[in-house]
Amino acid sequence: MKDTNSRACIMKIASGPMNGHELMLTADAHLIVIDPNVEYHTEVDNDGLMTYYIPSESIHYELAITTEDGSNDHINDADEPIFYLHINDGMKSKSIPIPFQELILADTFPIAIKPIDAPWNLSTREPALPEICIENDSQPMLESKLTKKNFIFFGLFVLTIFSIILVIQYYSGNNSLKKINTVENILQGSHYPIIVTLNQQGETLILVRNQRDVDWSIQRLRKEHYSEKYQITKIAQLESEIENKISENVPSLLKIDLSNPCHPIVRKANKQVTTKDEKIINNIMKGYLGCYKNSEILTVNLDELIKKAEIGLTESNVPWKRVDKDNMTIFIVQGSLDDKQISSTVRLADQFINQWGNQHIQFSISLATNQLTGKSFIRNDQGFIILGHNHWSFNSNTIN
Repeated sequence: MKDTNSRACIMKIASGPMNGHELMLTADAHLIVIDPNVEYHTEVDNDGLMTYYIPSESIHYELAITTEDGSNDHINDADEPIFYLHINDGMKSKSIPIPFQELILADTFPIAIKPIDAPWNLSTREPALPEICIENDSQPMLESKLTKKNFIFFGLFVLTIFSIILVIQYYSGNNSLKKINTVENILQGSHYPIIVTLNQQGETLILVRNQRDVDWSIQRLRKEHYSEKYQITKIAQLESEIENKISENVPSLLKIDLSNPCHPIVRKANKQVTTKDEKIINNIMKGYLGCYKNSEILTVNLDELIKKAEIGLTESNVPWKRVDKDNMTIFIVQGSLDDKQISSTVRLADQFINQWGNQHIQFSISLATNQLTGKSFIRNDQGFIILGHNHWSFNSNTIN
């Protein structure tokens, strides 16, 4: 199996909203979608293919870095893979050899690519400072000159401070993006898609679906000697924690969906969304998620949800009753159910809770008690169960 590091490289973006950002890519294991209608995020499919979505100003491209035009088998005389850039603009596609340390697609979406272990060696131009035109007073006076000099110094001071702030913000955002990309590359190949973002402390936040992916992620990060701080949390657990926090101040909350942590979906019952509700939701989300920008808040009629649950239970053909208490509706399923009824009811409850939560509607399933459970069973032609001293239960079936 080939060394992954030999197929890794760095791509720098030289235009658009992400100008200056760098991505660490593994050849033959990714797809880059460039489009003006997307925000930066990544997705990993079940085969481990990492897809990067990068915003542009107007152009649309699909790019991929491959080895020897998609083949992993050919290597050059130096026993190193040859890198190609596969380009698809929606009408035609082509592959070109990658010239490291040079601008590619300079007229449309400039990018540059270098080996992972090589420093950047691009020629750069310092931006020219804006010219400051000062009109000389027709009657030069010492006071006027001092005023102009003070104005120039003040302007330069403000420009310097502003430049420092921009540099700090740029490197802070760039480092955060690098941190996320590094962890995403390490965790490629998970059983279920893994979401990587930052928590409020700036540490890497890894959201997984189950305990299996928790253990797998820890093993992968340790194997790669990842030394930065990180937090691994089951996504359902974090959703529940945030829901409980929000529902203390927004009682009509139903469910939140963190599939996209930067733009979560919030489902709410009946009432219109108020400015106060939005402020509470935003403040709590920001306390958990470092990348949070805003939420998509959806409202739904609670009576319609209750009716939907009633129809589902009726179609499952199970005995049920409804109990309303303290703004909570509980559906109680109780009795002797066969396997099909149990499976149908449990599936309905799981699907309902996953989509609408359990803040206002809950399900309680209680099966009838079997008095013969745990008793001694002796098998013969008839079969019987020992219930106690001199107390027997015989099989009612007779053998013909």
